[in-house]
Amino acid sequence: MKMTLDIKPEKLKPFLKMLKKLDFLSDSGIQEIEGIELSEVEKIVFDGAQVKKKEEIINSIEDYFEKAGLPVEKVWLFGSYARNEQTALSDIDLMIRFQPDSKIDLWDFAGILQDLEDILGCQVDLVREGGAKSFASANIEKDKVLIYEKKATGQRAAGTYS
Repeated sequence: MKMTLDIKPEKLKPFLKMLKKLDFLSDSGIQEIEGIELSEVEKIVFDGAQVKKKEEIINSIEDYFEKAGLPVEKVWLFGSYARNEQTALSDIDLMIRFQPDSKIDLWDFAGILQDLEDILGCQVDLVREGGAKSFASANIEKDKVLIYEKKATGQRAAGTYS
């Protein structure tokens, strides 16, 4: 059962900002609110933020992993950016494969996540390969696009994304 809101968008501004800040309201959750156009919600929550360009995001991620010297074998993009359905409300979903003998602990992982969020200027969801909940794994596998692969020569995995 859908709930219809008879509230003007400007009245929702403080509430939507709070929910987004607390990571309680997802992109699709915001979009499902009846009576408000998505463009209005984007204006309220992000005060005119622009949709990030997929190619720029991928280049920034590749550059980070090339320069960071981390034991990373591959990185995949999944979710709305992989499906070309991103909006200004979208986060960036990444799956990462570390080298088998690497000793990446929670602090290292959190550091990588923070670096990516700082570089990209938005929320990043980072999961280890095989670390997603079973209900999400099928969607990740369906959506994922390889965007970085460590080469022996340090070359990028050219032409692997669309």
